[in-house]
Amino acid sequence: MGEHYQQPVDLVFRDVGFETARLTFKGLERRKILHGMNGEFGGGRLSAIMGPSGAGKSTLLKILAGFTCRGVQGEVSIVDGEGDECRVGGAGGCCGGVSSSSRSGVGVWGRSCLIQQEDHLREALTVSEAMAYTAQLKMGGRISNDLFIFQVNEILEILGLTECKDTRTSRLSGGQRKRMSIALELIDDPPIMLLDEPTTGLDSSSCTQCVNLLKHLAKDGRTIICTIHQPSALILGMFDHLYIVAEGYCTYQGSVAGLLPFISRTADLHCPQYHNPADFIMEMLSNDEAGKKVISSLSSALHNGEYSVMESGVVSTKPIGKAWQIISGNGVRKPNGKHRSHDGEPRRADVSEFSKETADESDCKKCDSFRMASTSFEQLCILSKRNMLVMRRNYSQLGIRLAAHLAIGVIFGYLYHNVGSEGSSVLANYVYIYGSLLFLVYTGKMAVLLSFPLEMKVLSQEHFNRWYSLVPYCFSTLMAEIPFQVMACLMYLVISYLLTGQPLEASRLLLFFLSNILASLAAQSCGYLVGATTPIKMAVFIGPVIAVLLSVFGFCITYRDTPKGFKWLFHISYFRYAFHTNMHILYGMDRDILPCTEKFYCHYRYPNKFLSEMDITDPPVDVVSNLSIIGTFAILVHCSTFMAIWLRLNYFR
Repeated sequence: MGEHYQQPVDLVFRDVGFETARLTFKGLERRKILHGMNGEFGGGRLSAIMGPSGAGKSTLLKILAGFTCRGVQGEVSIVDGEGDECRVGGAGGCCGGVSSSSRSGVGVWGRSCLIQQEDHLREALTVSEAMAYTAQLKMGGRISNDLFIFQVNEILEILGLTECKDTRTSRLSGGQRKRMSIALELIDDPPIMLLDEPTTGLDSSSCTQCVNLLKHLAKDGRTIICTIHQPSALILGMFDHLYIVAEGYCTYQGSVAGLLPFISRTADLHCPQYHNPADFIMEMLSNDEAGKKVISSLSSALHNGEYSVMESGVVSTKPIGKAWQIISGNGVRKPNGKHRSHDGEPRRADVSEFSKETADESDCKKCDSFRMASTSFEQLCILSKRNMLVMRRNYSQLGIRLAAHLAIGVIFGYLYHNVGSEGSSVLANYVYIYGSLLFLVYTGKMAVLLSFPLEMKVLSQEHFNRWYSLVPYCFSTLMAEIPFQVMACLMYLVISYLLTGQPLEASRLLLFFLSNILASLAAQSCGYLVGATTPIKMAVFIGPVIAVLLSVFGFCITYRDTPKGFKWLFHISYFRYAFHTNMHILYGMDRDILPCTEKFYCHYRYPNKFLSEMDITDPPVDVVSNLSIIGTFAILVHCSTFMAIWLRLNYFR
């Protein structure tokens, strides 16, 4: 891979703006972050987006990647080495181009990868395991196993990760984690790589190694773009192309060597000798009094990035992209052959305007199919194996859950010993049935309620960079979690059912187990939905409140005593369906008269009498219908969760 050279891919953007909207007590508050910026990042070059804090560096980078879509205006275009072009962003639309509604989140039509500032790694996996699973997801079964192993080993050797192949990613140093994030994305060799603050948190030596690595990757023909806050003079000199942002405007675009002559000629700014140029320009742009004048003069000289600066510090007379653009009468014509860039270097890529009217759907399909080599079934199998390995590594968490179900089963069995076999203890058994259901509902919901918000960051990056589709991911997650939850429920139910003296009839036992397990899985589906739609601080509050609210109906209050405004909750409460089903299973279905140890009077010797007084016989309980309703409820909530995740990944990132 180190000797591989691919055709460069250029990235051109025009009039890119970004506006945020926030709802306050005063109404809708809008704020303009980027102001019609222009620019170009050529293939085979290491480019840096630099600027003060809050200037809009990360925002611009994520817009170019297609990660940020809402509130974006302007146009982003890419073109590969064969002259095939796709317009990937349009004014007033999402960064997905002509078909933005269906392609949001693809990431420059599948031609790029975005590596965010925080390293989102599967920390239970070793370096080699993480590389193996990622390679299988990205390549599928389309390459031989020998080639697969060779390519993974070559990437690890290039990035200096061979010695830590068997180290878990959670134990890697900061520099190693950053290189690991790059290694995972290099597997399918994307032509465009965008990195957000890759040197943050690294010491000077690690920073130098990281930038050297990126420069080496750019020499192979890749377009490498990264944001950087305030680099040292040594690191600044490693970049081939510099793009400076300040207050949402482009204040510089061109070679690093041309920076000081340009600001000296344009804004009369003279950097002291032996002073870091990056520190100097940041100080000038951040100055509250004179900074705005400097920004205005520099941005105006470049027409907000429409022109670039040559090494001499002189502004080029050719606007971005115009050197290779040939316009015919019918729109855009892409010529063949090599062309030259602004600095005279030979190029293999042709850059041209690509409007909505001239977009060729076949070109866009070609760009979109650049990635995702594995099929949905392959992804499902690979993700399932990865999930099982992660669960096995996190055995302490699984052990605690199983131990908790075992312990509570023994405690409930001791507290309600033999309450299910006598007529004098029917009310105690009534409480046991309610308490058991509430326990299983809580454990089913809370076990996944907090896991998904923590998983969302990793999912967002992996899905955006097109490791896998959302459907296989969701199914693989459920395939790993549901069997374990069923096993935990059975562990509790078997122990408590036997110790509390419930009827040992196969039909009652199996239906009772099925009813409780379905209720726990329905609660689990609600946990996924709440975790996927609310922030983690709200989720830990909303989840239990919903569980308690639904548990009131059928136990604390009967249907006839429920106010009219709340009767609809009675009909949608999966808890009420499960609780009434459990009561009918244990005390209905033609159960015989209960034995009673009381010498004088036993009020509930007749099970139907108890069910009647608890308003469980009117209307009569249909076990099959109730279980079907609970199962349908769980499926519908899972579908809602899928839609919520899809919307978050595509429109609300």
